[in-house]
Parts: sequence; structure tokens; C-alpha cells
Amino acid sequence: MNPSYWQKIKEANFGLSGEASRELNTDLKPLLKVIENLNQKGRPLLITKDWFEKICLETLPYATLVDHTTINVGAFRLEKITELALEKGFIPTDYFLPIDQSSGMISIVLGHPQWKLHLAINEGLDGWTEHTLKRIRDFHELLSLLFADKKILPKIDIEEEEDILTGRKESPRLYIRLPGCQEFHAIIINNDYTLSHISEFVIKHGEGIQHYAIDVDYLISPEAPFGHNLEELFHFIKEKNLLPLTSEIMAGEAGRNPDDLHQVKQFFSGEVGYGFFFEFIERMGQNAKRGLFVANTVLGLYQAKEKEKK
Repeated sequence: MNPSYWQKIKEANFGLSGEASRELNTDLKPLLKVIENLNQKGRPLLITKDWFEKICLETLPYATLVDHTTINVGAFRLEKITELALEKGFIPTDYFLPIDQSSGMISIVLGHPQWKLHLAINEGLDGWTEHTLKRIRDFHELLSLLFADKKILPKIDIEEEEDILTGRKESPRLYIRLPGCQEFHAIIINNDYTLSHISEFVIKHGEGIQHYAIDVDYLISPEAPFGHNLEELFHFIKEKNLLPLTSEIMAGEAGRNPDDLHQVKQFFSGEVGYGFFFEFIERMGQNAKRGLFVANTVLGLYQAKEKEKK
């Protein structure tokens, strides 16, 4: 935990006054208390049905401000937490799976039509081992069950080659082709065990909220120095050293079919306490909607957090 940054955010007014200052104090700052309540020591190490409901109810008053809530869970727990979400009326909207050796996680995104809450549930993949290969197979099966539109599902193939001269089997390769792409991404199963930062989070803090993504459009009113502009907000936070920043501004396209495609900009802070960090996000275009992710920013975030733990 970094109490200096935590306190700095609590005391910051971002140079605002009047109505903008009031919005900051009624929206963003009370959310810090929610984070403390949900991520503090003493909470269940595994997310139970009751604790999942608590996360939803505590986040619900901030549904306009929070684009999505990201939850880290332990090994083989993704299906269980997804099941709890489905029981509460959440609907699957998106997913993330690795596309190279450096992206060791699987993730399901779900949205609640009435509550307007969106959850990303992450499970870490600890290196590229036979265990990881099994989890990718399990995950592909889960995706097939969750998504009625099979056109948005990835294609997965596993190949074990044999050396012609020696007859020995080479390391298996996992091939993943994302919808809309002609090429397969190849991942070598090298049996290297490396603990993901998501797994480290769960070991250290228990299952819980990794980050809230704050929607810049709803953060504060246009009288702020940076208005609704994510770039200006980034430079303001950097100049005032309000948060430790672990990324520059990342941009990409979210959505898995033409009706959903829209531009997204994001940036991320370092950990500010309880394993928690902030994301700030701006969605642009007529198709903009929550619950859809950008593969390159998810990968970029994962790589940034891996570097942060070293």
C-alpha cells in the first residue's frame, strides 16, 4: 500500500471550485471508501455469493462513473465467479485470452442490463505449461457456452510436432485465431512456470477488486481545467503527481462486430493501496458502449503490471 498517494487523492481538488469541486467530492472521493471497504484485510479470501453481491451493491451507486470493475480470482475459479454473476442477471459481453507468450490471463466480461454494471473477471495463467494448456481448453469451452453468436469466438488449435530425425516430440504449440483475423497467433508450451501478477494479487490480498475504470466523461463537469479530455487529465495527474502512472495513453478499437466497433483511450495508475489501481477511460464514436474491451490495451496493461512486480 502507498498511503502517501492514497491520502493525496483524498485531499486533491484537481484545482476545481464550485459545482465541479462538489461533483468530485460526491462521486470520486466516496468511491475511495468503497475500495477500502471491499479490499481491506479481513475480507473473505475467496469471493462467496454474499461477497459478490456486496461488491455489486457497493459499486452500484457509482454505476455512471465506473465504466467497469475488474476482479481478480484464483486458479480454476473463473467459472464459479462467472456462474455467480449469471445468477444475478449479468450477461456475457466480451472476453480476453492470450495472443502471445507475454499475456498470461483469461478474462470474461459481463454486464447487468438493469444495474448498468460491467465486470471483468480475470484469472492468471502461470507460465506456459500443460496446466495452462488445459485452462485454455476449459476457457474455450466456457466461451462456447456463454456466447450465442459463434462468429465472435476464437478458433483454437493445438499442434504437437515430431522431429523427423530423432522421433522426439517438440514442444506443443497453441494456435489462436481471433474473429476477423486470418492469421493464427502461435504460443509455445515450454513448461516454464511463472507466477502471473494476477495470481500474486490473489495470494497476497485474496480475490478482490483489481481496479475501477473511471469514465472520464462522467468524472467532473466541463469547468475543470481538462474538461472531458482524457489527454488533459493524464497530463494534469502527471504534473501534480496525484497518482503513480504505469502507462502512457493507450488507444485502440473495442468491439467484435461492425455494430459495436468504437475507439477507446485509456491510461493506468500504479498500485495506490490494497492491491488496487485506477484506470481512466474514454469511449468515442456512435457505437460507443461499455462492456467491450480493446485487446492491445488489455495486453499493454498486463505487460505493465508484470514489469511493476519485478
